[in-house]
Amino acid sequence: MRILPVVHCANFRCAEERVALAAAFPAPMIHVDVADGRFSFVPTWRDVGEFGSLRARYPETAFQVHLMLEDPEAELARWVEAGASEIIVHAEALESRNIAARYPEATIWIGVKDETPIEDVLPFLGPTTPVLLLAVPPGLGGQNLDLSVVEKARSLRARFPEAPIVVDGGVNRTTVSLIREFATVAVAGSAIFGSSNPAKAYRELSAAA
Repeated sequence: MRILPVVHCANFRCAEERVALAAAFPAPMIHVDVADGRFSFVPTWRDVGEFGSLRARYPETAFQVHLMLEDPEAELARWVEAGASEIIVHAEALESRNIAARYPEATIWIGVKDETPIEDVLPFLGPTTPVLLLAVPPGLGGQNLDLSVVEKARSLRARFPEAPIVVDGGVNRTTVSLIREFATVAVAGSAIFGSSNPAKAYRELSAAA
């Protein structure tokens, strides 16, 4: 299971600092939270132009952008154009069930909130659709993993054995063992950037995964 460091920031200065740290780990892919404070609890930095400048500075690093927005379809094209390799859009906020077909230049993941049953999002999923499962309510960093995500990941893996699955929220060296059987990727923020040595924390978490 791969570990992606999460850039969850209130401003561009924080985002610059965390991207620089993560690129130096080196992390081949960085997860960027983009939240509007309505779909999520709190807003984050979300300037697509500034993101584009960051993307240009780190051409060897891929970026996975997590759109926690009330209307992700209104902004999706701009993040693709700015250089996001992968973009997560939440089923709860989508109107189109075939959104990925409109953006072949990026990998589109379907996000599922912590409170949403898998059965509710099945119309958006196919055998190999990449899925992100939130293990915490969207918007706040440093929350504890909701253990219900383990059963959700297990159920999803049983239905779609070939689908990539990300677990997002509350991932640390203790909880990573609970999800690695079912998830292909986990994203972690506080467990890495809350450490006095983020590079070491990233390596240790990656080893535990």
